Formats: sequence, structure tokens, C-alpha cells
Amino acid sequence: MTESLCSSKGSGDDKFSEAQAAELCTRTYNSFVSNIQLLITVGLPMLALAFGMYLNDRRFEGINSRIDDLRNDLSGRFTRVEVAVDNLTSKLVELDNRVIRIETKLGIG
Repeated sequence: MTESLCSSKGSGDDKFSEAQAAELCTRTYNSFVSNIQLLITVGLPMLALAFGMYLNDRRFEGINSRIDDLRNDLSGRFTRVEVAVDNLTSKLVELDNRVIRIETKLGIG
């Protein structure tokens, strides 16, 4: 519509006067954007971005709690392995002491 106004410059058959047509032709694109259009154009993507960040944060909290659970489980398993190794070491030392006593009785060692 503005193209026809700009080319005719208020030729008389339009509803606009020549001054109004000239004013419409010199307007920039930004003056045609209303506040609601600007809010929709900028606000909705920002809202979607904020919502996406919130969901990612919640997902990372879940992952972090799962990692903490796995870390605690692994720590417990390492503790049990250490206890088992300590038990085996003590039994090995005990067996070595028995062999040494038998060797000294037999006079081998």
C-alpha cells in the first residue's frame, strides 16, 4: 500500500492527502512495528531461551546426582576391596610365619 502512495504522492483518488502520503513514504521500517509486535518478536524467543536454560539446569542436576551416587557406590566397592586385600595379606603373613617355624624345626632354612 505504501508503494502505491509513494508513487502517486496523493494523486487525489487516495484517501490520504499529499502531506500524509509524503510522511508515510519517509517513515522507516521501525516506525511500523508496534510495541506488541516488538514484544512478540523479542520477548517470546527470550522466554523460550530462559525456559530451555531452566530445563538444561534441571537435567544437569539429575546427572550430577547420578554421578554422586556412582561415586559413592564406587567408593564403597574400593573400601571392600581394600578390606579383602588386607585380610588376604594378613593370612599370607600368617602362612609365611608357619612355614618359617616349620623350616626352623626341620633345620632347612
